[in-house]
Amino acid sequence: MIIPFGLCSGTPFNAGGSAPSFALGTSEPHVQAALRDLLLPGHVFYDIGANVGFHTVLGARRVGSQGRVYSFEPLPGNVQALRHNLCLSGSLNVSVLPCAVADRPGTAMLTPGREPFWARLSTLPPPPGARAVISVRCWSIDELVRRGQIELPHVVKIDVEGAELEVLHGMADTLHEARPTIVCEIHDSGQETRGFLTSAGYTVQPLPSRSRSRRAGSRHIIAVSTKAS
Repeated sequence: MIIPFGLCSGTPFNAGGSAPSFALGTSEPHVQAALRDLLLPGHVFYDIGANVGFHTVLGARRVGSQGRVYSFEPLPGNVQALRHNLCLSGSLNVSVLPCAVADRPGTAMLTPGREPFWARLSTLPPPPGARAVISVRCWSIDELVRRGQIELPHVVKIDVEGAELEVLHGMADTLHEARPTIVCEIHDSGQETRGFLTSAGYTVQPLPSRSRSRRAGSRHIIAVSTKAS
């Protein structure tokens, strides 16, 4: 279908078995607004925990042909849907990395849930409707940057169902060098995540939202560097 609302309106998109709000364009309007304001033509954007690609497509629109989007997603069904949506939208400035992002390279066990956006690493509490675990490849952002496989980012979106701190630990060098702005979904109190970002030289604020989160106990923050890149 064609997305009727939001910043991706007019774009062909198939949410498949994921959240219908993706296909409607109404998913997380506060996150959409933040990305609209942060992403500029020519920017590099990381979509970490891309699901079926809604924010990836949005980012590709915003950064334009001179920019680049790196879309990270470990669940095979989501990766297939993500690639399909990139074809539908004609987004040629996106690189899909079918992996989990963690604090070190390796492998990990992923527990899919009843909904495609609920998959979690098996080190975390199981998601609603947990299914049989699968093995997925893991990479740290710092390692991928060192290998030259990804460019340094201007903006990073993180939505990894409770593994935010592991993602950030694995991109500590990248944060130090590039100083990207971060939009991150946090779970529970998020105290450790906030503490890590503060110690890394970031000001951390809640991302205002007029709507309830899709899951109790989750909400978004925006972290802005207090140092020049």
